[in-house]
Amino acid sequence: MDRGARFWHRFDIRRIEDLSNAVLGAELEAIQMAGPRIRGSLAFAARDGIIFSSGQRLRAVEIAARQRRHEPRRSDGLGLLANVGLVAGQPFEPDAETRAILDAAAKTAYKMSRAIGINEEVNGQSLLVWPDRRWTNPINNAAEPRQEKSIDLSWRDKAGGFTAIERRVWMFTDYYSISPGMVSLTPGKGAFYAIAFNDANGDRLSGDASYKVTLPPDVPAGLFWSLTLYEAENASGLATEARRFPSLGSRDRPVQNTHGTTDLYIGPKALGGQEANWLATAPGRGFFAILRLYGPEEAAINYSWKPGDFEKVE
Repeated sequence: MDRGARFWHRFDIRRIEDLSNAVLGAELEAIQMAGPRIRGSLAFAARDGIIFSSGQRLRAVEIAARQRRHEPRRSDGLGLLANVGLVAGQPFEPDAETRAILDAAAKTAYKMSRAIGINEEVNGQSLLVWPDRRWTNPINNAAEPRQEKSIDLSWRDKAGGFTAIERRVWMFTDYYSISPGMVSLTPGKGAFYAIAFNDANGDRLSGDASYKVTLPPDVPAGLFWSLTLYEAENASGLATEARRFPSLGSRDRPVQNTHGTTDLYIGPKALGGQEANWLATAPGRGFFAILRLYGPEEAAINYSWKPGDFEKVE
């Protein structure tokens, strides 16, 4: 039996799918529970399919498995990992063929998470904050605008009693934590988030294009606001030679228009005279953006204030 036949004899396509889901779940657990020094490494490990190749990263997965092993709802996922020899407290020494399969599963899992994480809806539910804008939020959005939500912060569907897997994946492929303050609908408390993956025409945001985002007057942020850019590939900050920290906000004192609006320009080059309101992108690199309102005021949490979309400019 040749190597290819042995592969399919031992691991059919369903097994790869199960492993991908198990790896994805383990990585989300590990990234959430790992210390801040290795969270970034874990994210890159997931992207590169090497979560099982590094001792440090493997220990993080083992810690997650060990600390959660007594919770019944985790038993199925842990059972899938046990099938390939990943059991808390036991040595993990896969042969070369198994390691290659696990690496392929990790790569598949990461690609699955990236495909889910850029959607404006998950499982048929829209995540748009405003129905006529392209900004999204996984919790506070037009589909569920008030305090009562269909899921809790552990991503459990309240009515069905199950974990909303794809909504959780949508969150943790880009962001490693969530808290009550991040979804607060109490004026002056926490922060309000709006996330954009697409421009006004529905096209993915590209580092090759130039855009304008217009903020209406009186941005409802009692503390401050900011717009920050992130790499589409791995959700790290979109650092460029022009701007190492890719954020622009009220504390930077951008120039306002005479009627109180603020035009922010995003692109590979600053438009003439707009340097104070410019965020740099990088040609050839996709990105997404998060608008944060800290200490959100009533106009933010009742959705009456809404920013413009990313509009392409020449």
